[in-house]
Amino acid sequence: MKLSFGICGLALVSAAVAAPQKIKHATQAQIEAVLPASLRVKDIPNPEGDKRFARLVALANKKWSPEMKQGLESKATRAEIALAARLAQPTLKELDRILIAGPLWKGSKPDPMDSFPDEAAIRMLGMLVALATRDAAERKDQAMCMLCASLGLRLGQGLISAGGDATQLVTAEGVESIAERAVLDADGKGGLSEIGRRNVLLLLAPISGPVPESAVAMRREFRERRLPILVDPIHGWEKVYGTSMEFAEAIVSKKKLQPSAGNYDPIATARLVGRIFDAAIEDTKRPFGTQTDLARKLVEKAGHAFPASEGLKEAQAIRMFNSMPNSIGLTIACLPVFDGLPEAGARWAARRNLTRAVLLLRLGEPVDLADPYGGRLKVDPKRRIVWSVGKNRKDNGGQIERNASGANLDFGYRY
Repeated sequence: MKLSFGICGLALVSAAVAAPQKIKHATQAQIEAVLPASLRVKDIPNPEGDKRFARLVALANKKWSPEMKQGLESKATRAEIALAARLAQPTLKELDRILIAGPLWKGSKPDPMDSFPDEAAIRMLGMLVALATRDAAERKDQAMCMLCASLGLRLGQGLISAGGDATQLVTAEGVESIAERAVLDADGKGGLSEIGRRNVLLLLAPISGPVPESAVAMRREFRERRLPILVDPIHGWEKVYGTSMEFAEAIVSKKKLQPSAGNYDPIATARLVGRIFDAAIEDTKRPFGTQTDLARKLVEKAGHAFPASEGLKEAQAIRMFNSMPNSIGLTIACLPVFDGLPEAGARWAARRNLTRAVLLLRLGEPVDLADPYGGRLKVDPKRRIVWSVGKNRKDNGGQIERNASGANLDFGYRY
């Protein structure tokens, strides 16, 4: 973007200080009327699912004992892990009750600053379940190992289907991957019987294409992070990003930004932002590596509409912004769009299919599963390796060990 985003952002958050009554407005119905069909879909309220999600967040944020936290440390001793697993039992039982009660749903108001403040706590909860899974395997308690393995997978899958935004979906995929890794570690130590392996396989349905939840998450991003700003650039910005007017006023001081009717065309902006998000949604539906990247290109094009401001004094840049048609609308169009869902989805799906493949191979059964990065998963019985071609979509013969740069050319597991 040629114009400093700082100037653009200040224009939005400070407009209430200048002359908000001069900015054009459109109703939400008028905005939605010009949006692509992919963005007009509204979520069906699920208040009970919302309550279950709130219970889960409260459980994840509950104060844990020092012994439980110590058990999760990378250098924890076997005795410390066993103690943490024992102390975690009430937490695991409550988690089981929440998940049994019904589907989770993240339908409450969005978190400010485009973040998911409970991300770390929920990941820690997933790690606690994984710890209990591994502890049960160490104790050769196959029944408890199966229960914990099932609980971890159900937690991840419940979060994935909860209808959250992009950050929440990536967190959920990570939680399931933590559970899958624990399952394989526990099974390698004899924690799962043959029946246990087959029960886990029932929970790990194979994935053969793009992750449909990614499109849901991207639509949620639009409806929670952009639609309020399109309807009301001033208060919508504050609602979404949590920027207080007092903070904005202190920053802009005497900068004299003067939003006016010409600074914002709500319908033209809605069409442009709608096109950007529609393109992002379509990319989530494409096989990995075939994305058009149109959303990013449209955002960059909106940024290039601003005249070059390098070398301008602050007052000159502000005058330029004040006089430029739809400068606020272009600023909204320049807000970054989360474009990592196709890659995150492919990585998660590859982990799911690889975990399934390892369990099948340990059962002595053939493997014929899709590689979300392209083609089918590869198996080498001599080296006992199963792999995906990974992000570069090139088969490097099962080179799953990390190289000098810290990367692995293929993505896979030993079995």
